[in-house]
Amino acid sequence: MGVPQPASADPLGITLVHLRSSTVELSVVCPTDPPTNVLVYAGASQPRSVGVLPIDCVGGGVPQTVVVPLTETFAVGSTVDLSATVSGDSGEINAWFPGTVVEADTSVLHAPGRPSHVHVHARVRRVAVTWRNPVADPSAPVEGFRVWMCGHRVEVSAHTHRVVIRGLLPSRRYTVHVAAHNDAGRSPVASTIFRTHRA
Repeated sequence: MGVPQPASADPLGITLVHLRSSTVELSVVCPTDPPTNVLVYAGASQPRSVGVLPIDCVGGGVPQTVVVPLTETFAVGSTVDLSATVSGDSGEINAWFPGTVVEADTSVLHAPGRPSHVHVHARVRRVAVTWRNPVADPSAPVEGFRVWMCGHRVEVSAHTHRVVIRGLLPSRRYTVHVAAHNDAGRSPVASTIFRTHRA
């Protein structure tokens, strides 16, 4: 007869929480064991090792979250046949997660991408500048835009895609720059050259 478990104890097992490009997050319920390894494999017909993490199982039917760093980088949006094994002195627990979609890592904030489709509508002493958002990336949200040229600088919200800059000289060549930004930094700059109209 085995050792009785508390009524609220979870059964032994491995649950996939998140697969990201460079980590896999698992919820593991394993028996109390000395140091144990969590092994992660990718591939269906010929699985290859893509991650190992030593852990101490807490036992008692208590789930514990583990984040295993991967030795390969998976493309966000791709599909991976994943399996995981918890291997210790008391045996193995195995789980299979076929067709798992790789998620973007939203816990790591990145600077946004370059704004696109920058256009200018020049007049004699002013210019209207328009642009579009960078390619959408959940890990690189746009918090605002900066538009600048020759001593003029304008900052606008992420929902604004048009600014008018006044006080320019007629028949003058200018370069205008647009960049997106967030707390992680500034995007690459999108620039375009234009000439104001004659007076």
